[in-house]
Amino acid sequence: MAAIADIVIIFSPARVVISGLTTSASDDLLAGVRSMVHEGARTLATRDLQVAFSVLGERAGVGGAIVLGVEHLLSPDALARVVYG
Repeated sequence: MAAIADIVIIFSPARVVISGLTTSASDDLLAGVRSMVHEGARTLATRDLQVAFSVLGERAGVGGAIVLGVEHLLSPDALARVVYG
C-alpha cells in the first residue's frame, strides 16, 4: 500500500484502479487501501483521488495489452513505415 501512496505523491493521478485477483475481495479491503493511501500520501494529490477496483477484474491486464498494441500499430511512426516503407 505504501507503493501506491508513493505513486500518488509522484504522479498525482485522478484515479487509482486496482486490478487482478484483489478485485474479487470485499469492499472492506478497498476501504483499507483508500485509508492507507490517504494516510501515506497526505498531500493535495489525494484531495480528489478516486481509488477503485477495476470493472474488468482479472482481464484488465489483457485489455491493457490490447490497447498498447493497437496504439503502437496506429502510431505515426508505425503508419509511416507501412505507407512509405
